[in-house]
Amino acid sequence: MIVVSNTSPIIILFYAQKLNILHELFKTVRIPPAVFFELTSQSASEQLRSTIKKCPYIIVESLDDVELNLEHKLDIGEIEAIKLAKQMNSDILLLDDKRAQKEAAIHSIPYASSFALLVKAKQKGIITNMSETLELLKKHDIYPNKELKEFINFLTD
Repeated sequence: MIVVSNTSPIIILFYAQKLNILHELFKTVRIPPAVFFELTSQSASEQLRSTIKKCPYIIVESLDDVELNLEHKLDIGEIEAIKLAKQMNSDILLLDDKRAQKEAAIHSIPYASSFALLVKAKQKGIITNMSETLELLKKHDIYPNKELKEFINFLTD
């Protein structure tokens, strides 16, 4: 299975202390150079930078000259992730931004959000306590809206 990720799913899983979900669900995850830069720049925590640089299942892939007409204004990480997913004909693209998800859909690229990954991990027994995981994210001001939280609880309890 070919999986490409944008920055936010990796950060969210890192803060949830569940980065291993990527390996357990997909074995490896590909990221473009801009995403690697965002994850390892000085604005990222030292712990995140160190973890990403050493992570054997997050692989940086170079981009070919993939031409895509984008209909939405996106940041460079999202643009490169979409281009890499298209270039590699990925099975799934991990991204959270709604505009980026719309863009992926326009280009027929299947995608999943961070919270979808958490639900999948819970269903597969990788996460044993979803409430605890969501509390870890809340400490970093990352949380699903009320409806999504109810849906997650419905699917995972």
